[in-house]
Amino acid sequence: MSASAQSGSNVVVVINQASSDSERIGARYAESRGVPAENVVRLKTTTSDDIDRAALEYEIERPISEVITRNEAQDHILFIVVTKGIPLRVRGTAGLDGTMASVDSELALLYRKLLGSPVPPAGRIPNPYYLGDRPISAAAPFSHAAYDMYLVTRLDGFTAEDALKVVERGAAPVNDGRFVLDARASVVGNRSGDTWLTMAADRLSAAGLKDRVLLDTNTSVATPTGPILGYYSWGSNDPSVTSRNMNLQFVPGALAGMFVSTDARTFKEPPASWTIGKWGDRKGYFEDSPQSLVGDLIRAGATGVSGHVAEPFLDGSARPQIVFPSYVAGFNLAESFYLGIPFLSWQNLVVGDPLCVPFKRTPPPADELSPPMDSETELPKYFSARRLAVLSSYGVRPEISKLMLKASARLLHQDLK
Repeated sequence: MSASAQSGSNVVVVINQASSDSERIGARYAESRGVPAENVVRLKTTTSDDIDRAALEYEIERPISEVITRNEAQDHILFIVVTKGIPLRVRGTAGLDGTMASVDSELALLYRKLLGSPVPPAGRIPNPYYLGDRPISAAAPFSHAAYDMYLVTRLDGFTAEDALKVVERGAAPVNDGRFVLDARASVVGNRSGDTWLTMAADRLSAAGLKDRVLLDTNTSVATPTGPILGYYSWGSNDPSVTSRNMNLQFVPGALAGMFVSTDARTFKEPPASWTIGKWGDRKGYFEDSPQSLVGDLIRAGATGVSGHVAEPFLDGSARPQIVFPSYVAGFNLAESFYLGIPFLSWQNLVVGDPLCVPFKRTPPPADELSPPMDSETELPKYFSARRLAVLSSYGVRPEISKLMLKASARLLHQDLK
């Protein structure tokens, strides 16, 4: 494994002071990755799964924004890592034009909010880092030279111990193990997911891993043996899946996901007696849904997991044919998932250490990780250019914009003295 040039200095860790679990997990992660003290945000907000949008903006986004701005780190920070005890979901309306979203997916757009760009609360916003139909060779390491967003992951699980194990596994990943892709086969319905799983198998095989790929197209549940580095299935949307325990043997660094609309609805641990139920029979519900939980994948040993706090619709879920081949190509955990997630301000979240990278990696150029300051605005280079463009869109002349931004930066410096 080669070290990435991206490091703890490119990470902001967010701790909820109302949660002892959050404090413990955040401190352990910061120590593990050498996150500077000035990059640790300690805020106070609700520990419930849901939060109102106004509280999100004031209690979570504002403190993070203040730390990034104070450190003049708008371009240097690439990853925001939230910890167990930070809410999962923004309350709102459902549907494609709804205002409900995951907290993490909203935080991915914090860069745009710092710029003063409009970020509408309704509906989903295209993810500029999403690879789409382009080949894996077209993907680029993440930096703000090209992307006006942050990559947001969380350290979570049913218990603090589960989340701490995610930290441990992310710091010491291995790159052996199989990729298990469990299709639904002949079940009637939207077959796009099965097509994506087949594409994932083809791309991994083309990358030289054919002997490590299991594409199960039977109607029964995949029953792999041996170590697993990647797993994707339909979870409880596959009628064959009736148990929470899939007997999966994940290696440190393993990624996993499911085409399940509410699998990250909560990280509260269900009773041991609870198992997957059916829609319409509330006796089988846990936290308002009978569906699979990504917490079970974390408990089983997965290091990185994608999930959904509410219905993303199938086209809003992470694409395994992008996530796994990107990971094998040397992208880190956060990059691999976000290359495969089509939308932001949506229902998706990613659990894991963003810096986890088991395969040989080509990092972004050093000048992209720590771009120089713009002498005319005294702001970081890429952020400055985008901020000037926003002001120009409002009709402010460039020379006036530069004077305004320099004056604001100097006032901030004086306040910090």
